Amino acid sequence: MNIKPDVLVIDPPYPRNRSELLRRSDFRFAPRASAEKDMSSKQVIPYILVMVGRSVLAYRRAGTAGEKRLVAKRSIGWGGHIERIDAIGHDAPRLEDYIYNCSLREVDEELGLGEPVDRIYLDVINDDTDPVGRVHLAYVEAWIYDEPSVAVVLESADVDTADTLFWVDLDDLRSTDGFESWSSLAIGMLEKEFDRR
Repeated sequence: MNIKPDVLVIDPPYPRNRSELLRRSDFRFAPRASAEKDMSSKQVIPYILVMVGRSVLAYRRAGTAGEKRLVAKRSIGWGGHIERIDAIGHDAPRLEDYIYNCSLREVDEELGLGEPVDRIYLDVINDDTDPVGRVHLAYVEAWIYDEPSVAVVLESADVDTADTLFWVDLDDLRSTDGFESWSSLAIGMLEKEFDRR
């Protein structure tokens, strides 16, 4: 039996933006199995968009993906559940520390990538339109990498949650069907951010 680590959750009222989320100090850990069914709180998930220039790394979720409700859907988000291990190195961890450490751990585990050249905060997703969104809240950032480092790492990446990895130009994302709901929302955030630049 594979016992999952406890995951970080927050209770209502749910934050509408980054500053509201990062001010929270009332987060707690709960068993993942119960958190996946408990609609009285939400698990905070870092949702990282990996980019090189205007290209976004996308994938189709494999049957081995941890979140069974998302299998076979396309995604541009990388991340996972925040665990107690994400507090290592911090005497009094803040939610921001947990989010960043989890993000680094996840992009390393999934893609073999380290710290990005740049990070762009996009928004918070609190979407109750599907069963996954009713128990999860996303903290969305775009992580910008340089092409040589990503190319070398992705050649040897052993991604167990993805059937297929592919790059999509930001201008072509809207025409790509079949993305999970968070990715669809993140695409809009990304377009808005890059239109400002």
